[in-house]
Amino acid sequence: ALRPTMWLWLLAQLASGAAIRGALLLRDGRGRLGEDVYYPVTELDRLKTSMTMYEENSKLRWAQDRAALESAASGTVSESDRAFLEKAAISNEEDLQEARSVEGKMLTFYHTLRTALGSVGTAPSCQVLQCGEHAECEMHNGFAACKCSQCYQGDGLACLPGPCVPAGHSAVLTLPGKTGEEPSDIAEVHVAVFARDHVAVVARDMSAENQGFLWAGFATADGMVWDAPQAFSSGAEAVGPVVVGLSSGRILIAYRDHTDVGISHLVRGRVKADAHGAPRAEIRSPVPLAKEQAQRMALVPLSPSRIACLFSARSVNPSGELGRAFGAAALVELVDEETRILGKFRFADMPVEHIAATALGPTSLVVAFRGLPDIAQEGSTSKELSATWIEMLDDELVVDTHALELEPDRQEMMGRGVALISQNVFAYSYESSTEKQLKIATIHVDPNTHRMTPVGEPAVISQGSAEVIQAISVPSGPLGPRSFTYFQKHGAKYGAAGICRVATSGRAQDCKSIPFADAALRTASGERLMDGRLLFVYADAGSGRPYYQFLGAQDMLQEAEKNRAAAPLPGS
Repeated sequence: ALRPTMWLWLLAQLASGAAIRGALLLRDGRGRLGEDVYYPVTELDRLKTSMTMYEENSKLRWAQDRAALESAASGTVSESDRAFLEKAAISNEEDLQEARSVEGKMLTFYHTLRTALGSVGTAPSCQVLQCGEHAECEMHNGFAACKCSQCYQGDGLACLPGPCVPAGHSAVLTLPGKTGEEPSDIAEVHVAVFARDHVAVVARDMSAENQGFLWAGFATADGMVWDAPQAFSSGAEAVGPVVVGLSSGRILIAYRDHTDVGISHLVRGRVKADAHGAPRAEIRSPVPLAKEQAQRMALVPLSPSRIACLFSARSVNPSGELGRAFGAAALVELVDEETRILGKFRFADMPVEHIAATALGPTSLVVAFRGLPDIAQEGSTSKELSATWIEMLDDELVVDTHALELEPDRQEMMGRGVALISQNVFAYSYESSTEKQLKIATIHVDPNTHRMTPVGEPAVISQGSAEVIQAISVPSGPLGPRSFTYFQKHGAKYGAAGICRVATSGRAQDCKSIPFADAALRTASGERLMDGRLLFVYADAGSGRPYYQFLGAQDMLQEAEKNRAAAPLPGS
């Protein structure tokens, strides 16, 4: 039987637990100077590898035993022998189920202890993470993490009573300015939240000849602690800047070097605490990615060291002439001091615009885009509201060949955003220019075939056209699943959020718009923190001055619910 053998083996592996105890002492500040803090995590990874090999061998032996029992039972045997073989087959099946149960417990032990040792953002799901009392598990950027409940503080494994910080709107604050220079005039901005409380903001500053600047910071219960802004584009323009962060504290910035058509570049960096606990960003020189770039890129983290970079590319023939445009995805790895491009892959065989993407799991993502075929064939449908499923396998990105095409009879589909609502369900928010409407569709992804299917008809978020439209994944909370789309409509005096209720069928409905900014926005970007707050960074349409603000996600959902309850009945 597998049961006693497996647990005895596991206990033998854990007999060398002095390293783990040493890591916990180091975490509490009682470790010896010079002790290798990575050793316990390395040994834990070795334990998982050994356990995985043991499980595979055990399952192989189970399959061999099953085949032998079935072969013996199919032969000419007595009734007593047949009964004995059937009993042995049942026992063999029970052993397999027990082995699977032990494997699940082992994975939970591995990911929980790894989190306790400080390696956050590596658990693939909440099923393999055991959170502490007064804590709950949430998915963020495709990974599971524990967070303490409101009025408690800690790492999600041990939560102690703490100050009850209101989850409502915070004051609107200005990002730190460039030392000794005129105020920033921001044209584009993008924010990333990673490694539990790390924040990175990138922006194109028109007051500095369109150079790119990075603000790094730590989110606290009271607000933000910022590092001084740093230029990252080596004096060149930084158009369409986007940033993503990893659980290790590493970041990757992507941009192109001209407002029209230019070369796209990647900049790696790291955000960490200095000797006084303040945030400090270290960035490297830009590395070119692709030529003939005219569209903003999208970045999605896929592992503790890998990132998918989605962009619009052009093929080049042997003589150097430019060929057809297409949608491309580069698999980027950040290791040591090197930025590796593991490969480039196609996700669309046509020109693409308005690229948006979000993680669906630890190794999978969905990319939304406006597809513009070179020649529209007679009878062909519009591909302006498309989406494609992509998964990382080993050192490659595997692209599903069955792209989603929403509203195939309509054209002029412009800005868009995608965000995870729940497992295998994401929201696709977009602007339908011909209808002058902002709309949302919920999409179900089959976990086996990866086929994407719209759930019901799209819902209208708001009337009008938008200069900004993006989406954020928000926790369900007591009100159930909701979608969250933020936007700036043409002519509106403030930025707004469209919140839709997601029915049990998965369809978005009962959408309500509520303001979240007191000024019209030129550009905006938002992300959710681990504690449930939403962090927005934006520039007002007048001065271009950069601001940031915390919003309570649950407060906004409840405010939308009140507006929904107060709405008059049709015809009243």
